[in-house]
Amino acid sequence: MATISKTQRNDVLARVMASRLDPRDFVWVERKTPEWTGWNGYTADTLVHKPTSYHSMFFAPDALGLSYLSNVPELVLTQPGEYVVAFEPGTTSPRGKVVGVAWPNVLEAVALWLACVKREDDAPDLWAQMEQQRRWIGDVVEHAPDNAPFGPIELARVADGLKEIRTAAQALQLKAAEMERLEAGLVYVQQAAERKLGRKDWFLLASAVLMWAVPPDRAVQIVQIAVHALQWVVQTQRLLP
Repeated sequence: MATISKTQRNDVLARVMASRLDPRDFVWVERKTPEWTGWNGYTADTLVHKPTSYHSMFFAPDALGLSYLSNVPELVLTQPGEYVVAFEPGTTSPRGKVVGVAWPNVLEAVALWLACVKREDDAPDLWAQMEQQRRWIGDVVEHAPDNAPFGPIELARVADGLKEIRTAAQALQLKAAEMERLEAGLVYVQQAAERKLGRKDWFLLASAVLMWAVPPDRAVQIVQIAVHALQWVVQTQRLLP
């Protein structure tokens, strides 16, 4: 049996749309409340964000007067009632719970939960990006034919590749200090190529310098650009003069 009515679900939809999350990413299901809610085994109308599996549960176990069990400090509980809202993730903890409130406070709790979902959904997975960078660089170097230094024709091609990186990086909307650091890194790796550094060693140096020059959330894009512009360094035979 449903806990909340059709019009109340419509109220929740209005909050979803205001959050700038895609309403099509949400689905209503019925779930049993887990033990951590304090009401184990109740049937709860549950809104699930499918891409993240985060969810918010709505049920009414006659919780009037139990607002002290809530753990969402951002929410001022001004309207006591029977509703409980339990959701993941919480605002300051893994799980959030708003207890003994009327429907207007329920909707305020929903808005806070949606903000948490959007925060987590929008956040880049920097650990996954670092692993992706490691694989890209490793794959390129693994297929390198040798570690010979660059010849004159290859040095000109290196300069063209670094110019391509410089141009592509301008589209990343880096801050002035970040762009200045990237420019210094490009000059450094150009000079390293001219010092007869081995091509494998140079490619690893260039990858490390470019990742150092930009914020972590931009590093994966820089590596993609660099692999596109410079993978010939370790995947082709040396160009003869």
